[in-house]
Amino acid sequence: MQRLDRNSWIMLVGSVVVGIALVTLIPYYGLVGGHAEHGVSAAGPLSASSHQYVAQPDGVDMVMTAQSDADTETISAIQAHMQAEATRFRAGDYADDMAIGTPDLIAALRAHQADITVTVVAAGAMSTIQFRSQDSATVALLKTWADQMSTHHTDHTMHP
Repeated sequence: MQRLDRNSWIMLVGSVVVGIALVTLIPYYGLVGGHAEHGVSAAGPLSASSHQYVAQPDGVDMVMTAQSDADTETISAIQAHMQAEATRFRAGDYADDMAIGTPDLIAALRAHQADITVTVVAAGAMSTIQFRSQDSATVALLKTWADQMSTHHTDHTMHP
C-alpha cells in the first residue's frame, strides 16, 4: 500500500472540509432546501422583502414587507409564503428547515398549540402572521422562538 505524502494529505483534508462546507451551506444560501424551500434566494421574489418579528403583549407578529407597493410580484410571493407558513404553524410545525429552533422549544410550542391562534393579515406591501395567546407561558414561548429565529436568520429582526 502506498503512503500519502504531506501535500496529498493536505489536499485530502482540504477536500473533506470543502465538501462538508458545501453540504452545510448550499441549503442555507438557497440552492436547495433552507431558504430555497421558503422561496428565498438571491434571484427569488422574496429576496426583495424585509422580514421581522414584532413582540406584542399577547404574542408575536411575523411581518414581511415588499420594498414597494407597486411590486406586485413580490407582494404576491409574500402573501403566498405567509399563507403556507401559517398553515404549518396552525398544524403545530414550528421547526425551521434550517434547524434554528431548539427541539425542546419546538416541542413546548407543539404542547401549547391549542393555546395559540395563528392569523394572516395582508395590507398593501405588508403581510403579517399574528401568533396570539391568552396564556402568559405560551406568549413567553412564542417570544423565545421568534428571538431564536431572528438571531439566527441574519435578514430577520426582532423588535420589542
